[in-house]
Amino acid sequence: MFEVKEKWLNSYNRPGLKIMPQGFVIHSTANPGATAKDHFDYWCSKKVSGSAHKIADWTTIYNLIPENEGAWHAGKTANNRFISLEMCEPSLDDPNRYAQFDEVWNRTVWVVADACVRYKWNTDDNVFSHRGVSQMWHETDHIDPIPFLTQYGRTWEQLLSAIDKEIENVKRGREESMPVLKKAVLLFTEADKEAGFKAATRNGNCAIFVRNSDHSAPMEAMQAKELLVIGGSTVNHPNETVLSGKSWAGTAYEVGKYLGDE
Repeated sequence: MFEVKEKWLNSYNRPGLKIMPQGFVIHSTANPGATAKDHFDYWCSKKVSGSAHKIADWTTIYNLIPENEGAWHAGKTANNRFISLEMCEPSLDDPNRYAQFDEVWNRTVWVVADACVRYKWNTDDNVFSHRGVSQMWHETDHIDPIPFLTQYGRTWEQLLSAIDKEIENVKRGREESMPVLKKAVLLFTEADKEAGFKAATRNGNCAIFVRNSDHSAPMEAMQAKELLVIGGSTVNHPNETVLSGKSWAGTAYEVGKYLGDE
């Protein structure tokens, strides 16, 4: 795991549009020697209609734009669908450039793998190069980061393979550090909060979770031995009880009936 610093861009190069991320586009900066901080300063200095959600150099990872907000990075279609990361390129004159490339590679692999675990993505369907989205929609003609990888003896396929391996490492690390709950409550939305709190209180003040934006359950909730699903449909937990009505009031009624109050 690497430290990620938040350095949000100002309004110059942030479209300000909300998105629901469907995948990840990996770029390279084509600006040898420029660090993550250099690019942050540039993007904050004037409007260039270009930006990225994240950027990694050989020492640093910055979050520049929230993942639920668009960035200008790969054409209209990709901008409205995908999170983006820029790989910084070491100076061609730096004697340490190969070691620096390895650090950029490792940070890129981890950042993308972490997002894939959080959003339940995979590299076949959800991770793209800028070249890949250019070929899909023909809204840009960029082919990064392929030439950058080639310059250091790596391929796009090797990058995807490394991300696949890191996805398993991230999953394993989270499972090992995650306490197993005896029972948990999962809310469909915050509108079900009152019913959920009632169910949690009557079940020993157990943990309460809210579904992810795609209506899936957080990993911690899925690890619980028993799950009370308050509102919405099944999340396919092996030992779940679904208490759901057609509205928040209907859900509250089902919870009350389950608890013996109705």
